[in-house]
Amino acid sequence: MRTVLVIAALAASATAAEFTPNHLFIARYGDGILEYDLEGNHVASHGPVGAASVEFGPDGHMFVTTGNGVTEIDAEGNTVRTFGHGSLGFAIDTDFGPGGQLFVADFNGDQVLVFDRDGTFDRLIGDATSLDGAAGIRIAPNGHLWVSSQNVQELVEFDPDGTVVRVIDDAFVGQASEMVFGPDGMLYLANGAKILRIDPETGALTNSMDYANAAGITVGPDGHFRVTDDTGFVDVVSHDSIGGFQSLDRSALAGSSTTGGVACGPFRFSLKVKGRFVDPQLSHGVKENATLTYVPGGNAIFVDFGESSSFGLSFVGRGVDNLDQNGKWRWMLGVEMSVAPTVFGTTALSIGVKGKTVDGLFFAKSASGTLHRTQGTTSVEASLKSKKKLQ
Repeated sequence: MRTVLVIAALAASATAAEFTPNHLFIARYGDGILEYDLEGNHVASHGPVGAASVEFGPDGHMFVTTGNGVTEIDAEGNTVRTFGHGSLGFAIDTDFGPGGQLFVADFNGDQVLVFDRDGTFDRLIGDATSLDGAAGIRIAPNGHLWVSSQNVQELVEFDPDGTVVRVIDDAFVGQASEMVFGPDGMLYLANGAKILRIDPETGALTNSMDYANAAGITVGPDGHFRVTDDTGFVDVVSHDSIGGFQSLDRSALAGSSTTGGVACGPFRFSLKVKGRFVDPQLSHGVKENATLTYVPGGNAIFVDFGESSSFGLSFVGRGVDNLDQNGKWRWMLGVEMSVAPTVFGTTALSIGVKGKTVDGLFFAKSASGTLHRTQGTTSVEASLKSKKKLQ
């Protein structure tokens, strides 16, 4: 088997309108999505009325749940598409799986709906026997789906095939809503009364913090959590192995009352792959354009190749944010992944996004990793590197 090494350069994209990195985006039920700058000022509003949750996904687009469906919005405020289905009762939370599929928690339908990137309905996960009031959802780095079954105060883990792996029905679960995997690999939940820290390997509660009306939770650009409550406040909360939970900064949000989900603005890189593809008979020139999207606290990296790409499909890498020992450098470790065979067969990708935390701000500085594709006995391998700052 012959292998060619391809060097790919990444640079900050400056062509299309983009949501501002590090800004905080919060769902407000009575309005839409409220955007706040780094000083906590309300700077813009997005999306439809009745927003329950907000997530950023492939293309850096915003995905907003509004009960009757999920609206995808670009940074210019245009509605790209709406995800819906006849069996959908009330959409309340979202996350993205391998391949960029959209997972939607259906509170009234006691299920999770899965849609392809083009909005086509794919399948259902769970039913009334396994879920009762599906609320918060999050896909783990290993591809397992975690769902809070709010009406019965349970937390359910599904494998990638949709089979129940475990049910955590201990009293501590409560009416869990949003959840996120932290920098330590633990699962953190907001349940309306507390913030919970759960070991995803054992299902055991390892720590908790009293927090009245806790509604949304994500990991901020500084590695600390952002927690919203339904009275219009946001709190910066830290957790470490020594001091446990600690509230660092609680402040009221201008223009916000009843709040729900929370997300941080994404970082975007343009990606260019250039090199040679070698097979036993021919040597082909390879030129690829793609975009890498990294969302702090989203536990995912997205890589989208253009529709004209010979490399084929868009896909998602799961990972966990990490901070170094002095808390200044952070990076995302993406897991190796595969997608369905394309023109070039099996695809595997591993990428890390590295940046520096300064005074609570995250500056994405570099991205690196490998791209490997095979078809029969031939392969192409790329080394991805960046030296440019996004900001």
